[in-house]
Amino acid sequence: MSYQLSFTELVNYDAGQPSITVPLTLSVGQARVVCDAKHEVNLSLATFEFSGLVGFAENKEFRRNVLGRRGFVEQIVLGLVDYEGALYLSRYDE
Repeated sequence: MSYQLSFTELVNYDAGQPSITVPLTLSVGQARVVCDAKHEVNLSLATFEFSGLVGFAENKEFRRNVLGRRGFVEQIVLGLVDYEGALYLSRYDE
């Protein structure tokens, strides 16, 4: 059986890196700020904007910045072709 999805955005990334890294904007109101753990922020990726809770590790040895299910993944349809470095996105409600 075959399935087809359509997406409104394509974000390219470097597939040679050990993790998927895409440009992401964090903001509070109209200002861009350095956030502490568990702040409600606005996330912008490509042409999408989401409001959600974001957590940052307090320990600087934890070198990962992670987007989770709540406030991000649950609001998008995501397609990934890693060997091409292609991240396809659409809003879930479209």
